[in-house]
Amino acid sequence: GVGRAMSLGWSRFLQAADAVIVHVAATRDTIAAQGIAAERIAIVPHGIFARPHSGTADGPPADERLHCAFFGRLSVDKGIDVLASAVARLPADAERRLAIHVCGPVIGGDPRVASGIATLERAACVRLVPRFVSEAELDALLA
Repeated sequence: GVGRAMSLGWSRFLQAADAVIVHVAATRDTIAAQGIAAERIAIVPHGIFARPHSGTADGPPADERLHCAFFGRLSVDKGIDVLASAVARLPADAERRLAIHVCGPVIGGDPRVASGIATLERAACVRLVPRFVSEAELDALLA
């Protein structure tokens, strides 16, 4: 994690940088706690991958559900517990309109992660792949 990177000498590198870009507030907070000036740290969330439209010029894809992806580490700092809470509130027939692909390695022993994974496993609209997924496999899931 960030703390380990800082202990391995990244602190000097980051101190010398004009600006530091991170993806999440938790990383910003960790770096700021190590003495990097907060005004030099910018949060830029991961962008959405550009994916070709799976339909044709004449119409939508055959599967008209909205496909969403949550990928990366399945951990509390990435919000897996928040996603699980939202999924638990979906109407029973959500799978007719929504497909959520949750992909990535399960990280940490936090009970919120285990509870979130259990909630996602029960949801008909969720496809859970609890391991690293290559870009090609992600493309196939979202096609």
